[in-house]
Amino acid sequence: MPIQSANLKRRSRPPDRSEELLVALQETGKNIDQMIIRYAQVEDTQVQKIIDHALKPRGLRERPFLMRLACQAVGGSFERIIPAAIGIELLHLSTLVLDDILDEAEKRANIATAWRKYGTKNTIIAHEVLRSLATLGILGCCRETNLGPEKLGEVLSIFEDTYCEIYLGQYADMYSESTRSFSENDYYDMVCKTTGSQFRACMRIAAIIAGGNPRQVGALSEYGRLFGIAAQIRDDLMEIIGDEETIGKKVCGDICRNKKRLPLILFLKRNKESRIDAQIQGPDLPDLAKVRKEIAELDAPICIERIASLVSTAVRSISPLDESRSKRLLCTFAEALTAF
Repeated sequence: MPIQSANLKRRSRPPDRSEELLVALQETGKNIDQMIIRYAQVEDTQVQKIIDHALKPRGLRERPFLMRLACQAVGGSFERIIPAAIGIELLHLSTLVLDDILDEAEKRANIATAWRKYGTKNTIIAHEVLRSLATLGILGCCRETNLGPEKLGEVLSIFEDTYCEIYLGQYADMYSESTRSFSENDYYDMVCKTTGSQFRACMRIAAIIAGGNPRQVGALSEYGRLFGIAAQIRDDLMEIIGDEETIGKKVCGDICRNKKRLPLILFLKRNKESRIDAQIQGPDLPDLAKVRKEIAELDAPICIERIASLVSTAVRSISPLDESRSKRLLCTFAEALTAF
């Protein structure tokens, strides 16, 4: 997830909306950090070591935070759905573990990836265990909240459908490495299945368990989908124009793997005769500094416009919700994606 806390630094008094958001994020993140360690426990000490390593890169815990806001926006208590929030976060972490294997990534958040430290086969086992623990978190929450059979079936269906969507999107991402014909529409379909589906699921599940009505559930689900797509575009852009310390991994790593993310798609669209694909697949890497500079100057503004449009639509999508602090924070969080 691309939002860096540097974009939400505390400013001078009186507190503004950015500071309110940062405080709320930190509060939720601290609680989730403490509880996720308790939930992610297994008997096998060797597998536990891999899981513990996978938990080290601690982000802002955006998904549990959004679940908190979705729950409170429909009048629910976040404390009652914390096990589900843990489940969603564990699902997310499990996908990162496998993504690093598929991408052959050596670092995440400036920490060696699990597969690099413990080996591919062992890490795949840890991925599967994390995914099972995620399901148990969802089931435990449904049981503790006495969710009826119909709602339970709906929640589990959302969870499993999301897992399927994520890896259909991952397959498309891998396919993009071997073709130049991967279009903007293909990209949007891919990120809708990966990041978009994850954020849609966390909002939808939280709203359902918290007792939201169909209109509220639908509004929050659409917000999550749009938020996720905007967040992924930002992440893909920062991977090129950001710095290694900030993004926690190699700059331009996606370009070096020939992944057709939006900035590169726009670059190739403007440079139809570019041999960057052949260079990537050949013995010599392209002039990344030149490509990076051109993307920053010509393609980044287009990406930022797309992000702003998605954010604007996401904010409008929750207009049916009653005015509340949670709704205000949802708007502020989405708008933070446009800060560069």
